[in-house]
Amino acid sequence: MKIKDIIIAVASYMNKKDIIDYLQNGAENPAPQTLTQIDNLVRLSNLVINELAAGLIPMQKTESIHTNKFKISSLTFSAIEVLNVLNNQKEPIPFKIEGEYILSNTLDGFVVYTYAPKPYDINEDINFKPTDITLATLSYGVSAEYCITEWRFEEAVMWRERYVSGLKSLYKPKNGNIKGRSWS
Repeated sequence: MKIKDIIIAVASYMNKKDIIDYLQNGAENPAPQTLTQIDNLVRLSNLVINELAAGLIPMQKTESIHTNKFKISSLTFSAIEVLNVLNNQKEPIPFKIEGEYILSNTLDGFVVYTYAPKPYDINEDINFKPTDITLATLSYGVSAEYCITEWRFEEAVMWRERYVSGLKSLYKPKNGNIKGRSWS
């Protein structure tokens, strides 16, 4: 899924034909207002993606390390949480975090961490797996944010409810299927 797909979905919900024409058909000479709205939708898409990555759907990365004292800031992405350190056989090994360093007993291994994604461009693929979130659910969240920027608060509430409902259907609690008791 690309940011462009999210924006096209939001534009269709908001009846913004000029945005759809520009993104799908490559309409020439778009109005400056159309380009401004697209830039705003890219920014809002990144906002919703970061919100999800920081909480509900963490983005995870595994990187190789070649020292037993590794600086966290030298990871490719901005780490939210270090989950594990693995040896070359991909087995977990003890580690600790001291200040800005990860300390472990291996010189060669891997660090597994969650991260905050860098801002996506309109044509970039999002790093969520297809099973993480649907285009519809993500576009509902962006639609809610868009409506807030347009001072359409009642509509924003509706889109936010759809967004939350979509997230709840994807992420049910593990004990959500508790069987009812029978009383005799």
